[in-house]
Amino acid sequence: MSKPWKILLHWLSQQRPDALEHWHWLKSKIRCALDVDDCGLISRFMAEGARLVRQGRLSNWYAASISFRLLIDTAHDPALPWHWRCLCLDYAFAPLATLTAGAQTAEEQQQIDCFTWQLSKPLAPSLPYLALLSKDHD
Repeated sequence: MSKPWKILLHWLSQQRPDALEHWHWLKSKIRCALDVDDCGLISRFMAEGARLVRQGRLSNWYAASISFRLLIDTAHDPALPWHWRCLCLDYAFAPLATLTAGAQTAEEQQQIDCFTWQLSKPLAPSLPYLALLSKDHD
């Protein structure tokens, strides 16, 4: 590899991604189950969201509602591994508690009621790995 490319790659590796961009990347990793063996991924996503709220880059309501939707949608996706879905379901209570504490209007309370209903729905079993493979070939 030529020296200019090495310098560029070194420079790029030293750059920190924008916090909001990083939060969205973590969100994608969670939703697509890209790193299901990283048990700290959801915690880092939640911590990054809290930091963005403290910095004033996201509202508390927005961060909590996006986090809840991400976690509940991921938990109800039967194409994802069961343990990942259960972990997402476990973490969904934290943003719901934040939303409940911050609800000020009837519309916000109605949204919380909808979220609570979504949380109460049972999870369908995950699809077997072989069933997922056979659908790709149909």
